Amino acid sequence: VTHYDVTAICHTSSLPFPSFTTSIQRVFFLPHLVKRWTGPFNLAVLLKSKKEEDYLNNFFLKNPLPSSLKVFRYVTISSENPFNRLRNIAIRHTTTSHYWVMDMDMWPSQDAYKTLMSLDDQYLRDDYLAVIVPCFAYKRIRVARRLRSVRMNEFCSFSSCIE
Repeated sequence: VTHYDVTAICHTSSLPFPSFTTSIQRVFFLPHLVKRWTGPFNLAVLLKSKKEEDYLNNFFLKNPLPSSLKVFRYVTISSENPFNRLRNIAIRHTTTSHYWVMDMDMWPSQDAYKTLMSLDDQYLRDDYLAVIVPCFAYKRIRVARRLRSVRMNEFCSFSSCIE
């Protein structure tokens, strides 16, 4: 391989109470995730009903996302949540030399992709290379101050949490 690239791998499924609401868990994070991860991104989505498929289609109609995001749908009527299968579907469709398995709740830093791509070729050529991308969190006290400083109607919106 003369060219190296990294694909972010992720999966999601429906909420545990689909009779009350039809929503794919955290799918509304996607526009924010693809802004932060500027490289290829594979997402496997578990769909258990026509309503969930319609929800996902409507979401993508209302939220156009870059072509770097590839979505793979896994449709089943089973009550199980095959997380390993979803992950493997996303991995199987990876066309880059490397991939990073991430959780839908894990937001990469703004420069995570660029940093991984800047690794020396000697590391990227290593078939046994494993890179650990550290997680980070906000200090609780800083978040508490932020929450006290916003008006209640702003607090209730998703965008107020990420600004």
